[in-house]
Amino acid sequence: MDIRDIIAKLLDIPNTEIESIKLNEENDVIITVRSTINGTRCRKCGRKIGQTTWSR
Repeated sequence: MDIRDIIAKLLDIPNTEIESIKLNEENDVIITVRSTINGTRCRKCGRKIGQTTWSR
């Protein structure tokens, strides 16, 4: 088991994957995660959308 597996287990956030773990100048641990889900429902119309259809 590597450090990513250990941290993922401790965070216990479903449907995510750890992309990177870094230590900054102040010795803060920066953990970057991403979703493993391929889309969601639009909060306005309910239509299924993916990252390529998201807009602000």
